[in-house]
Amino acid sequence: MSIKDEIKNVQAELSGEEKLLSNFIKSEQFFKKYKLHIISILTVVIVAVAGTYINTYLQHAKLKTANEAFLALKENPSDDKALQTLKENNEKMYQLFLLNQAIKEKKYKDATQYNASKEIKDIANYHKLLGEKQLQNYTGLYEELALLIEGYHLLKKHKFDEAKTALAKIPEDSTLAPNVDILMHYLAKAR
Repeated sequence: MSIKDEIKNVQAELSGEEKLLSNFIKSEQFFKKYKLHIISILTVVIVAVAGTYINTYLQHAKLKTANEAFLALKENPSDDKALQTLKENNEKMYQLFLLNQAIKEKKYKDATQYNASKEIKDIANYHKLLGEKQLQNYTGLYEELALLIEGYHLLKKHKFDEAKTALAKIPEDSTLAPNVDILMHYLAKAR
């Protein structure tokens, strides 16, 4: 290698180191200029992640407490402490437990007393109408089941045309269709 080549190599190395040093100084100036912003963003991200983690942990703890109270109530339905714990930790499960107890005891309440959800109100209304044997005008989650029960009761009373009309309202793609087929078959034989 000639001296000229060595000088070029030394200059290239120096210019590479100068560029590295220059970039380091620029990044240090950038950090000093935006130090507050960078630290603020990092702080917000850390607080958000910690908050999400804590919230998830508290929700799981609340759910676990509600489940333990529910299991205690299954063993002893008159446990007031467990009932209160369930009410504080999971209102929907509390309302569902009260509804289940009312159904077991055949003490049907007005559906408006259940304020947890539309579904629980509908279940309460269904069981109330079922207890009063007035399912013929029921519409809701269990409408097809109500029609099947109504058709069955009409068959027992030998009101075949009314039973056929009630059973015909159940769609063919319903999960109750096999039961409807059985009742329709019985209806055909009973005539």
